[in-house]
Amino acid sequence: MEGIGLDPRSPGLRLARDLGCAMFLRKGFANIHMSEIAAAAGISEGSLREHYPDMSGLLNDILGETTEWYFAVCEDAVARSRGPEAQLAALIRSTIEFHISHRDRVLLLRQQIPLVGEDFLTIGRRLTVKRASSMFAEVVRRGVASGIFTTPYPDDARRVIEAACGSVVEWYREDGEIAVDDLVERYSYLSRRLLGDADHLGPRDAAGPCTPAEPSAP
Repeated sequence: MEGIGLDPRSPGLRLARDLGCAMFLRKGFANIHMSEIAAAAGISEGSLREHYPDMSGLLNDILGETTEWYFAVCEDAVARSRGPEAQLAALIRSTIEFHISHRDRVLLLRQQIPLVGEDFLTIGRRLTVKRASSMFAEVVRRGVASGIFTTPYPDDARRVIEAACGSVVEWYREDGEIAVDDLVERYSYLSRRLLGDADHLGPRDAAGPCTPAEPSAP
């Protein structure tokens, strides 16, 4: 068991944050004790409390770390892409892949957990409303300004795209019928259609949209 003096980046504390996230979702924030998380992560409770004197601090760190990971991934993807079309596709891919890869953290971020204080609501809204929306809005704005996106309703289109990408965390299953790459391609196609980008759809779209799968039986 790791002892006092752990670096915040140590494997033990990183594991504690991951396990804490899963425990908060499974049992509820108010029903978890610091000792449970420490034992599961293989570190002493004293080491955990050295960095997180209370559970609110641990939760806020989990949420803050999650948002920063997400923004770093998206901003890097956009920076490496040229033009509004490629940047939109990069944002869609980054958002979908992040939500699937970090499902527990994203779901925790969406929960309204009392007793955490003002920082929680600030952090939660940054991912779902403020900074994430700004990234999508800026790409759409550039596309409209350059004449690539022709919709007369860019803000509404952007909100629909964000909502669709964000909803993946609720329903997508990795053992389901659609692979992540196919889902990204499908959502990118639908987003371009929504934005009025019919003249810039790419090679596959020349043959028209993908044939939708038959709905599963209830």
